[in-house]
Amino acid sequence: MNFYFYWVSFSDNVFGFDFLVICWGIEILQGPLIYLYTRSVLNGRTNIRLVDLMHLIPYGTVMAVVFSVHYLTANTLTISNGYIIFKTGAPLVLKVLINIIKLITLTYIGISIYKVYSRTQGLSQYHSNPERINLTWLRLFLMGIAVGDLILYMAVPDMLGFYMLSDFQIAALSTATGVAFSYFASFVNYRHQFELNALVVGVSVGNEQNAQEPFDEVVTEVKYRNSGLSEARALELSYSLMQYMSDAKPYLNKNLTLRDVARDLNVTSNTVSQVINECMKKNFFEFINEYRVQEFKQNIKRGQHDNYTILAVAQECGFASKSTFYSTFKKITGQTPADFVKSHQATFRGTKLVDVSS
Repeated sequence: MNFYFYWVSFSDNVFGFDFLVICWGIEILQGPLIYLYTRSVLNGRTNIRLVDLMHLIPYGTVMAVVFSVHYLTANTLTISNGYIIFKTGAPLVLKVLINIIKLITLTYIGISIYKVYSRTQGLSQYHSNPERINLTWLRLFLMGIAVGDLILYMAVPDMLGFYMLSDFQIAALSTATGVAFSYFASFVNYRHQFELNALVVGVSVGNEQNAQEPFDEVVTEVKYRNSGLSEARALELSYSLMQYMSDAKPYLNKNLTLRDVARDLNVTSNTVSQVINECMKKNFFEFINEYRVQEFKQNIKRGQHDNYTILAVAQECGFASKSTFYSTFKKITGQTPADFVKSHQATFRGTKLVDVSS
């Protein structure tokens, strides 16, 4: 609709005046729509609640002012070169409203970025490969929109009082960025479906009845003082957990979550988390990746992967990314994977030495 407004406003035949004004105002909804999109990504829900209609208040207010001035006063308006132009100048109240809405839009984007950041903190408590669902793409998407809006706001004379770009350039830039971000949002929404699912499915610690619980309740700090788990029971479960890790090797699954382990042990996610935190003195991410590092070392020592690269062996052991494997291996062993392989070169000369740090 925004594209339609710019296309018609630069042509000689302006038709459907009221509809064009409505299209012009659609840009006001950018902030609320971005916020609602971010919320749907994080919560796995796309339903609109009645309370969400309050996000339409800025748009409705501006439309009410514009149409009131146009139809109820002599200060009629026309549309030209990507702008609505009042006969005797835009009312002060409208100028103030537009600039306030620009700030509100940036605030919406800022809140969205903060929500993404806060939701992805503490993922290592529940996922063995949290870097796969850290929503970096969404952060970049939101920051890109913020930067684009700042450039447009500074380019428009209402904000600074002088022209940095021509009317046509402003319209073209606004339309191009809008279309580009729309296609980008659709693409990444499909491309990163695994991340969107993983944020919702199987991470509802302490709520075993509902595996689709939104992530809101998950990322907060887990407290165990009222769990009722005795020290003897915790010790028993720690032995069962280590036996399970040794026999079933669940860590070979790149997508392993806390819920997966809890389900196999027939206990709650909260109980497994407490056992790992208190008995092992680790979080879930550290606990699982220690087993993956040991599996990697054993595979290299056995010499069963002579035609594999170091990264390929690591992936077979459950690591999902090169950076996580390298940093985890270095932290646990004190040496890089390549150095470890080199130290066994005398016996296993066939293993390809591909340094994952590069």
